[in-house]
Amino acid sequence: MCVQELTLRGHRVVAMDLPLHGSQAFVPESYQRQDLAAMATEPSPVAALSLDDYEKHVTRIVRRAAAHGPVVLVGHSLGGTTVSRVSNAVPELLHHIGPLDPAPVASALAVLAP
Repeated sequence: MCVQELTLRGHRVVAMDLPLHGSQAFVPESYQRQDLAAMATEPSPVAALSLDDYEKHVTRIVRRAAAHGPVVLVGHSLGGTTVSRVSNAVPELLHHIGPLDPAPVASALAVLAP
């Protein structure tokens, strides 16, 4: 179900992106130019982020949301991996979790490696 449908059914919904993903995504200048050689060497700010950073980001939002009622946390891919980590960090704040097709940790770490 999409955010709009859940909202129309009376649920409060917060759609969030992980830092430097989604609406906050970092797009290197070399990508815009389609300069693949430059893109292969251009530094990315995402490389400085870890799974701990994603977990802390989502946990802050969960803490705020939990003050207003039960929290159902859903995430896909790297978000699914993050959901699992948040559920270990603050299980008492979560009513349900839905890690959808979570990225394997080794795979996620490889993507985040510099």
